[in-house]
Amino acid sequence: MTGVSVVRHTAFACVAGAVLALAGFSLAGSWHVGVGLAFGLLLGAANVILIERAATKTGAVRIASLGRLGLLSALGLGLGLLIAPITAVFVIVGMAGAMLLVSVVAAYEAVHS
Repeated sequence: MTGVSVVRHTAFACVAGAVLALAGFSLAGSWHVGVGLAFGLLLGAANVILIERAATKTGAVRIASLGRLGLLSALGLGLGLLIAPITAVFVIVGMAGAMLLVSVVAAYEAVHS
């Protein structure tokens, strides 16, 4: 597994998780939870893709990491608050889940390489 496949696997898993969260929580009657988790997972997938692009262009990920993460978090919180105040919490939970998924996929790569 290469660094690109880690990005692809993570992004695919985040998108799949977003679809499942949206469908599952909507069917359960808690659509705002599903929307928040789905949006957070999609923002997490976007963050992973942006990290990979920054690493291939400049080789330095740390320079823009804080700004990128702050911008994505602010975007998620803002849109979550526009939908419903509780949704913003689930957006952050979704983003945290995406970052946890990145760690799991990278650890799997490190062990199996």
